[in-house]
Amino acid sequence: SIIDQPVLNSGAVTRLPDGTIQIGLTVPGAAQATLLCSTNLTTWQVLQTVPFTNGNAVVTDNAATNLPDRFYRLSVP
Repeated sequence: SIIDQPVLNSGAVTRLPDGTIQIGLTVPGAAQATLLCSTNLTTWQVLQTVPFTNGNAVVTDNAATNLPDRFYRLSVP
């Protein structure tokens, strides 16, 4: 099946008061996606696989509180 390109708008990434990162994902036409994270752009770990409701989902990165740099990659099957 064909899906639209994932969208991240300027308000999609939020640092919460406790230091965690919350990412709002919009991928019209997708049923689920996997968000991967890295601190060095070489080694990637699965952060979470989330189902979409009406093309939207929210992922919280609880491990981001003590890391100076964190990179994210989205995989849509």
